[in-house]
Amino acid sequence: MSELSIEGLRKSFGGTVALDGVDLHVTEGDLVAVLGPSGCGKTTLLRCTAGFERADAGSISVAGKRIDHLPPQSRRIGVVPQEGALFPHLTVGRNVAYGLRGAARRSGRVAEVLKLVGLGGFESRMPHELSGGQRQRVALARAMAPRPELILLDEPFSALDAGLRQVVRAEVAAALRADGATAVLVTHDQDEALSLAGKVAVMREGRIIQFAEPQEVYRSPADPWTASFVGDAVWIDAEVHDGSAATSLGELAADAPDGPVRLLLRPEQLCLGEGDPNATVAEVEYFGHDALVSLEFKDGRRLRARVLGSAPFSGQAVSVTVNGKARAF
Repeated sequence: MSELSIEGLRKSFGGTVALDGVDLHVTEGDLVAVLGPSGCGKTTLLRCTAGFERADAGSISVAGKRIDHLPPQSRRIGVVPQEGALFPHLTVGRNVAYGLRGAARRSGRVAEVLKLVGLGGFESRMPHELSGGQRQRVALARAMAPRPELILLDEPFSALDAGLRQVVRAEVAAALRADGATAVLVTHDQDEALSLAGKVAVMREGRIIQFAEPQEVYRSPADPWTASFVGDAVWIDAEVHDGSAATSLGELAADAPDGPVRLLLRPEQLCLGEGDPNATVAEVEYFGHDALVSLEFKDGRRLRARVLGSAPFSGQAVSVTVNGKARAF
């Protein structure tokens, strides 16, 4: 079983705490995203798992065996760095075969993994002949080739432009699934984490704040910080009485005790219609596939809605209702 189990991991650099008792469990064949802002400890977590840094305390086990005392080359972990780090003087085939022993080189594994990442027949190409996305897929093939127990991906799409990034990350996820790989993706990109991973571990200040499936992290964040970090958040300060809160949007059900609360909605929960107007469109940010609409209510409060299709125009009076429940904090 190629499971990863991390318990109580701690790491400091001088007086700075990078990892503060991290626990993480990745089941066999799963892809987990470790998501957080710069400086939260996610790269240190990856480096300790790979053996590039030694943790101060805690344990790391893969396939039921402790590995935190082993050097990197003995951990049976494949690493895909940010920019691929291919050997420029070696062909694609020789790059992929670099970590394979003789029998594996002759077994056709190189051709197999290149086909998995959509680069079948590229064995004789040189790295400089490839696009950025192709180089990243070669780096993944190289990490997969020895059949490691675990694959670690360190922000592997950050150097790609937006359009290419979306295509390549889908291809990488498909290749990992096809090979049955157990993988951990480190990223600061919320869309990347939510769209690719089976589970998301949200990190902040050296700790994992929430570890859950993407939909739960988005719809039921553990705290207000996570809510604002993972996607756009619409916050409404309100007073709850008998399970209901009076707001600019009308009465909203709130699963909270009586008293002041902060209500969380997502912009797509705000629906614009043609009923009795209760808001005016103040600004529109149009993105083609959707638009973010800033709405001003009669009490002066501004909230943002995400709408599909045709966007309203500035100054338009609209009726705003809420789809679904608000989360109370």
